[in-house]
Amino acid sequence: MKALVVAGCGSVRGVATRALAERGHEVEAVGDAEAAWAACREGAFPLVLLDRDLPGADGLDLLRRLRARPGGYPGAILVLVDRARPEDAEAAVGAGADDCLGKPLDAAWLRARLAHVERRAAEGAEQRRREEGPGHERDLLRALMDNLPDPIYVKDTASRFTHLNRAAASALGCEHPDQVLGKTDADFYPEPLARRFRADEERILATGQPLRDELEPQTAGPDVGRWQLTSKAAVRDAGGRTVGIVGSAKDVSDRERAAAALAGQRRVLELLATGAPLDRVPAWLCRALGAMLL
Repeated sequence: MKALVVAGCGSVRGVATRALAERGHEVEAVGDAEAAWAACREGAFPLVLLDRDLPGADGLDLLRRLRARPGGYPGAILVLVDRARPEDAEAAVGAGADDCLGKPLDAAWLRARLAHVERRAAEGAEQRRREEGPGHERDLLRALMDNLPDPIYVKDTASRFTHLNRAAASALGCEHPDQVLGKTDADFYPEPLARRFRADEERILATGQPLRDELEPQTAGPDVGRWQLTSKAAVRDAGGRTVGIVGSAKDVSDRERAAAALAGQRRVLELLATGAPLDRVPAWLCRALGAMLL
């Protein structure tokens, strides 16, 4: 765990740094409030050990600034106060301290209080993880999928769509992913092609071997006549059981048209080189050349 020590007194910094390092923390130590503020702006420290008595500043002012940041400060903050001023401990807790420790510092007492704060910090992190949980992860995944320009989708073991982004829905001729959920390729593609897709997915489910960069014609939705590279892989749960398929597609129509036109051009040149009359040049070759020039 990363820890920040903020203390103007060199001996206090030394004792605190050694105690934290002994407990396995990666420690950064600074001597004033502005250096501490800058360090916390660059990255949050799960644990901050803050001396109230800082050069030219009150450590509690820094504590309030940290707690007032948008979203609050996520780390635990332990404030060092003078034993001769017990009212400082009450003020520190009121300003947002997680715990207080009296000075002069006693290394053994410091280690005990650190163990307490570390445990509370770990419990807080676990609680936040549970609260965010799979719902938060799903929201992040949805945001990522919907902002990708290429089709992304997930299917169950019966090849029914369970998740997909807007690009995938659009490729199937639908305005919204909800119009696709629960359906299969057979609802959108000609029967021979849907059967081929299903056979590919059954093979992936049975063997666990992914399908990578398979060139497929697009014969559904608004992009009929286009080509795409499709990749698919098995989805497994936490126990390693195969529960579905994840797939993505990349439109490569322009590349395929250029390759077809180039092949046609070569064929025309071969015919002309052998002295074949122009009326023997197939019409489809002329169309391919024309497409390349458009």
